Amino acid sequence: MRNEACGAIAIAGLLVAGCDERPVGVVPPCTHSERGLWAATEPSALDLLLVIDDSASMAEEQAALIAELPRLFEILTHGDLDGDGGQEFTAFPWIHAGVVTADLGAGPVLVPGCSEGLGDDAILRQSSRRGSPCQSRYPSSVFTFGGGASNDEVVSQLGCVTDVGTSGCRFVQPLEAALKALAPVSARSWTATDYDPPRFLSVEGVPDGTAGQGEGPNLEFLRPGAVLAVLVLTDDDDCSVRDDGLFDPDDPRFAGTPLDLRCARAADHPSIERPIERYVRGLSGLRRSPDTFVFGVIAGVPTTLEPVEDLERALAEARASVRVDDTGAQLVPSCTSGRGEALPPVRLLETARDLDALGARVTVSSICGDSLAPAIDAFAAALARTQPIGCLYQPLVRGDGGLVDCSMYELLAAGQRCDEGRGRTLEELVVDDTGSGRALCHVAQVALGATDPGWFYDDTGAALELCGWPYRIGFVHGAEPGPGAEHRMVCARSVEVDSSREPWCDADHARTTPCRVGMFCDRDDDRCGTAGLSCDPVHALCGIPCESDEDCVAAGADARCDLRSLGALLGPAAAEPERPRRICVRPTCGP
Repeated sequence: MRNEACGAIAIAGLLVAGCDERPVGVVPPCTHSERGLWAATEPSALDLLLVIDDSASMAEEQAALIAELPRLFEILTHGDLDGDGGQEFTAFPWIHAGVVTADLGAGPVLVPGCSEGLGDDAILRQSSRRGSPCQSRYPSSVFTFGGGASNDEVVSQLGCVTDVGTSGCRFVQPLEAALKALAPVSARSWTATDYDPPRFLSVEGVPDGTAGQGEGPNLEFLRPGAVLAVLVLTDDDDCSVRDDGLFDPDDPRFAGTPLDLRCARAADHPSIERPIERYVRGLSGLRRSPDTFVFGVIAGVPTTLEPVEDLERALAEARASVRVDDTGAQLVPSCTSGRGEALPPVRLLETARDLDALGARVTVSSICGDSLAPAIDAFAAALARTQPIGCLYQPLVRGDGGLVDCSMYELLAAGQRCDEGRGRTLEELVVDDTGSGRALCHVAQVALGATDPGWFYDDTGAALELCGWPYRIGFVHGAEPGPGAEHRMVCARSVEVDSSREPWCDADHARTTPCRVGMFCDRDDDRCGTAGLSCDPVHALCGIPCESDEDCVAAGADARCDLRSLGALLGPAAAEPERPRRICVRPTCGP
């Protein structure tokens, strides 16, 4: 004979009642009640800034990136990392994408290969230099994916403005351009607590003479609650400066240094070159938590280092490869491809390394590969890790048809309805603390690999890659959780009982039918016979009573005394809300 009991645990944005299907030993395995416990699983929006080098050697590299944009946004808007039609992560419901160039000019003097002034000044691009089907100018510099818009059309428009040309300044400043494009005038509620808004060179060349564009021309781009990502594409290194005299052919401080070696020599002049710390703190500080900032670099890293997982090694090789060629006027490239050559990206790698140490999500890839597909895959995977992906800490047992013995419920935001076309059916209306009615939906379970709408249990290598262990909950494309949705998943835990004995603990006749841990009991009686057990007021199962963890030692090393109040565990169903539970439990439902 078998009886059923359940529990719930909070896991990676889902409340999951993950209970064993095997005999559990001397204590029930769950610490929480299934009732009244909820967790938000709202997916984040994404603000993605593309920083493109538009110097003379970048035509083919820009084309290679534009060719990958449709696939990148297909991944991000569907949550499908490997292109198999399944969902490996929660898709981004809304995406802002924008483009700036790495051209910040060369200051007030005339410099060969650069325009005077501030170049493109880190202002998001609206124009395209292509002909039909591109428009000469788009209504907005912010390209929005989601909300029912045609992603094919939007990604085509984004490709039009990403083709920035090759007439930009020879001195590229991608780090300064990224920071200037995004920086607000002052600290905001959504910036880091120690955020100090940076200042930038003015058109007259005055250091720290002007504010960023985050609340100027680029005001509509950055949203407080979104994941923020920056992707840099360049075949050069960063040359961000606070003194544009570095670019002046006649500046006596650099007499005898060819223009093409100026940036490589800038480190010898600390008052000239912007410190890396400016970009580490400035970019990550645009978010309260660094792990919601993603920094991607596609630059002159040798393809032999891909996938770039050891940033220190990549940086050491980049530093070692900075050397002058036989002409004495140019640097030796760090990698080459059919598209051309690239230089060692020392400053970009230093920034990536320090951002990674701070907790940001970082990818570094080579611009010299046969295609930029590996770079896009790595960047998309980093973005995926910012989204809730339903990781589980223990396996579930599959039954007939590959399904698990679990039910998922979704509590929608006020005013939303269960849509059966998305695998939802209405269970009941729940009144929240504002008095509004919220729909509680049952979400259909489908087998792994199915195309019907619903959720599925995944214990494959994809789950291992995303979670670090091979168990997770996913949603079929089209059935993803909507904004504001909350979820609970309840799984049955079978309690094996000796078939030769009565499974119900009768306290009054316990001498003839001994009560044991795991037997069902009358919670109103509170007794479990004469064996020193108590009836758990949460699960109505016999358990070991306790006043502290020390009382639970005999129950096993991982047992703990649950002293939470019944009100916290059972909600309004608790008859004595202030009474502690006082039952030995295990901390998780793991095997």
